[in-house]
Amino acid sequence: MRALFLLLLVMSLPTVAEARVYPPLFGSHEFANKGIKKFPKWFDMLSRWQGSALWATPFQFLKMEGDCEDYAIAKFMALKALGIPIEDMRVLALRDMNLDIGHAVLIVYDGDTALLLDNQIKSVVPADTVKHYMPIFSLSETGWWLHRR
Repeated sequence: MRALFLLLLVMSLPTVAEARVYPPLFGSHEFANKGIKKFPKWFDMLSRWQGSALWATPFQFLKMEGDCEDYAIAKFMALKALGIPIEDMRVLALRDMNLDIGHAVLIVYDGDTALLLDNQIKSVVPADTVKHYMPIFSLSETGWWLHRR
């Protein structure tokens, strides 16, 4: 009887693939991939972040006038330091269809809502309220997702 109970308990636990269902980003379907070594700049930044690199003050960071991925990465690391789980955050590379340029933002999942943290928008907004972004891929510390419409 105890073995049957343990078997039922184990069978009811979510698998890695079904542990989290993410809402679609900007109308896309996403395809999960393990590992991040295909993104050497991201992998290198994470490796350096784990080391004893110099931590810039907020003033130094802002004075350097980083670009969109610098802001997205800084937000990712700040929220991680505040205790936001890494599985709830992704740096998203996308295409701004209005400006016809590449762009990067941070997505933070709050339950079934994807929140957009974008250096082009002054406040945090639900991602589905922005209609001119086309996602390409997103990254976390443990994997990446390919996005297709």
